[in-house]
Amino acid sequence: MPPITYAIALDKNADGYVNMDSGANDPPNILPTPVTFASLDITQDGANTTIRSTREEFAYGIYYYQCLFLSTTAGKFIVGALDWATPVIDTIPVTVGQTYTAIVWMRGESGYAGAPLNFTIYDQTKTQIATQALTLTDPWEQKTLTFTPTVGVTHVALSIDRGAGPVNVIVHSAGYMLVEGSSAPIAFNSGDDLDDFITDDVLAIHWRTGMNTPYERIAQPIDGTISVNNTDKRYSPESGLLNITPGTKVRVRATHDSDTHTLFTGFVDHIQPQTGTQGERLATLHLAGADQALYQARVLAPLQVNTSANTVIEVILSNSVFSERAVQDFDAGISQFAHVGDTWRDGVLAITPIRDVVEAEQGRFYVDRPGRFAFRNRLFKTKVITPVATLTDNFTALDYVYGAGVVNEVRVGVNPRAIGTAGTTLWTLRTAQLVSPGIGGYTRFTARLRDANDRAVGAVTLITPVATTDYVANTKKDGTGTNVTAYVTVAVIATHGSAVTLEFRSTYTDDVYVLAGATLRGTPLIQGDPMVVQQTDLEAISLYGLHTLALELPFLVTIAEAENIARYELERRKNPNGEINGITLDAQDHPTTVLANGLFDQITVSEAQTAHTAPYFIIGEQHRIDLGGSRHQVEWTLEPANPGAYWLLNSSQLNTSTRLGYSY
Repeated sequence: MPPITYAIALDKNADGYVNMDSGANDPPNILPTPVTFASLDITQDGANTTIRSTREEFAYGIYYYQCLFLSTTAGKFIVGALDWATPVIDTIPVTVGQTYTAIVWMRGESGYAGAPLNFTIYDQTKTQIATQALTLTDPWEQKTLTFTPTVGVTHVALSIDRGAGPVNVIVHSAGYMLVEGSSAPIAFNSGDDLDDFITDDVLAIHWRTGMNTPYERIAQPIDGTISVNNTDKRYSPESGLLNITPGTKVRVRATHDSDTHTLFTGFVDHIQPQTGTQGERLATLHLAGADQALYQARVLAPLQVNTSANTVIEVILSNSVFSERAVQDFDAGISQFAHVGDTWRDGVLAITPIRDVVEAEQGRFYVDRPGRFAFRNRLFKTKVITPVATLTDNFTALDYVYGAGVVNEVRVGVNPRAIGTAGTTLWTLRTAQLVSPGIGGYTRFTARLRDANDRAVGAVTLITPVATTDYVANTKKDGTGTNVTAYVTVAVIATHGSAVTLEFRSTYTDDVYVLAGATLRGTPLIQGDPMVVQQTDLEAISLYGLHTLALELPFLVTIAEAENIARYELERRKNPNGEINGITLDAQDHPTTVLANGLFDQITVSEAQTAHTAPYFIIGEQHRIDLGGSRHQVEWTLEPANPGAYWLLNSSQLNTSTRLGYSY
């Protein structure tokens, strides 16, 4: 059996991209910051082309561009030009007489078969100096174009040109490169990160991802460590010998039998070098995942109406705190929530609203091996019919239990809402507030919305505060000075679920006060008294004793949906079964299974002593690699795959043929 080889790399130049594919002798990319295109001008040819960027770290950078070329007319997507109508082409300099090769990776999405497409180089005057026809396929393919600037050419732009045609054409492009010479490297590099590997320094590595126990909805925060040789002080950050700081991206790969798999993508949380010059002189890199910030950052989000779990999560992750880590792989949510956010007050930890909607959906949220945020809706498990691997008896350890997962009473909390009366007072200013004098003087703050019982409420609509009616301003905070209400405006700047950002602005030439008693009116979203839907199996209780599962789902508002969830959970767990909660494997004994499969892949486990055979989903994984890679142990947390409440009739996929069972 061929051995497993491991590769560990750091984003040493902090460009957001871990380079593990290019060779040390590859010519460097001379485009400025091509991974993010932060300093490259990108434009399109007028209204004929639409560009949309998608953040997805992969082999060709961390962004790709979707280019829509409208039918009938020609169009261009240009890298290195500020505006094609009146171009400023000055970001990609070239030298006369030097041969260059331009490179791009492309794939087609629709309408591309037979479309008149070209990869073209233009000079600073928009004169074409080289071009090549493009034939695209669905997979990513490298396209190259070699050229030599002649006298007068100082700068160039790289363009995907589409000639006039009868249909819309959509293509993707990524990994733009420009290298000296006539040969193109086979792999992308950003120009200054050809040596991101630290494999030879690593003594041991450990990480944990996913859920800790079966039926958890939200993965636990990722953690791990890398132990490295620090004899030369490279991993002592203050030595300045290696650019490694909190936030540095880390990736772990393994190759077996010519197949390479990404096992982990995360970040350095902090570094702990051993002190002294006579000891082992090691350093420990403590690891975290993309989910770390969700447990630390407080976010404000608007009230969302008739929405789904995936949409809510996308709104949360659109916050700038997460923008550089928010690569996503999301299912569409099944449940439609009438109102989401009215309990979030003036900011909550980001994980709180994500947990709320994932639990209401009864879905799953985690970070996968490539480091993406992943959301799976509640039907995901029922659609996966065929296990990807079968394990029989050859385990390092197995955590088997019989009857521990019994649930014969399910209680689901429902929290109905109602639309209140328009014009209701939702906030009142308790004390007078100073506003700075002069044009541009303002005071801005976040206010919590409350109902008559002092409970947090959301606002379906808000009324822009009206002078005199909703607020009064005076030169003295007790109201005995000059009335200056005409110089003051009160505006709603943003809404955040059950809070708003208000702005008091004054054009008066002296200090003014917005007096106590100022109000904000609107239409409240009123929380009703909570209700509980219960499903019970009396026969199972009489046989096995009472085992209750209580689910508090704050954004679930319909009794019917709560009843379906309760019924589903009861049916699949009311009878005792043998269950394997965890399995430990040696990667040397199961290399293909361990390396190729991770969170929410399905496997079958068969064990002779207990006479147990059943399919399971991997919902958590923990890896330990040491002894130069000769020892690799993985512990998988498992959850039963068969829901038990569905009957399959001549079908291998849910939603594509007949299936009888509960609407869930």
